[in-house]
Amino acid sequence: DLKQDPDELVNLAGHPKYQDTLKEMRERTTTRVKELGGPLDPLKGKFTDSTEPHPVASAAVGAKVDPEGFVSVFD
Repeated sequence: DLKQDPDELVNLAGHPKYQDTLKEMRERTTTRVKELGGPLDPLKGKFTDSTEPHPVASAAVGAKVDPEGFVSVFD
């Protein structure tokens, strides 16, 4: 309910009123995962910022955020 909880801070997944919605969403997710080729294999090894397949893009994760909350992509 984005009107009552616009920041989505209340987890309603365990609320009895929403069990049908939760079931439908899980079924839709399962169907979509199958359409995309099935679940991903578990990650082998420790996850780090440079884990494949995005080592270059994830390197920016360590960039410092400015006071306004942005990261400069250029020097």
